[in-house]
Amino acid sequence: MTYDDDTLYKCLDGDKSCNGGRGKWTPYRWRHIKGQPVACERGIHYCKGSQVLNWFSRDLWLFEDGGDLHDNQFDKCVTNKGRVTERIDAWNEETERLFAVDCARIAVNRYGIGSRELLHACLDITTGYALGHCDAAARDAARDAAWDAAWDAAWDAAWDAAQAEQYVLLCRYINGEQGPFVEEGAQ
Repeated sequence: MTYDDDTLYKCLDGDKSCNGGRGKWTPYRWRHIKGQPVACERGIHYCKGSQVLNWFSRDLWLFEDGGDLHDNQFDKCVTNKGRVTERIDAWNEETERLFAVDCARIAVNRYGIGSRELLHACLDITTGYALGHCDAAARDAARDAAWDAAWDAAWDAAWDAAQAEQYVLLCRYINGEQGPFVEEGAQ
């Protein structure tokens, strides 16, 4: 499977929707609603391509849209009929953490002026935690130091500027490549 801008995703928490909704999701079982779907009110919500960056959850699934009625938005898609097909097993707690570190490194490399060294040191500890090389106390201390230093960085601008790059990184992780991919100072 190659993940790209046309890939459809459903973010779940176990077998339940992660942002509301009722019922359980079962692979290859169609779910449907009657009437016109309306984003955030009624319908079967899913993501296309980089929209998934806005809706991460514990479990990431491939989605199939079988509907004939839609209400698609800039950050989500909504249909009247859909189903999950297969769980993306490469998306797990470790790859989620490493992906977060890579995204943070992009931001630090571009916008962490004045605190790059400290922020990269904190990210090194976070990477170590994700790979099982350091404990939660070291991770928490790094998080606190990074939070203090982050006030110097333009985090909102970093997110907007890096979204396409982040989706490319996500696709590498869910295709089973081993990260982290972004190095200190890389742009």
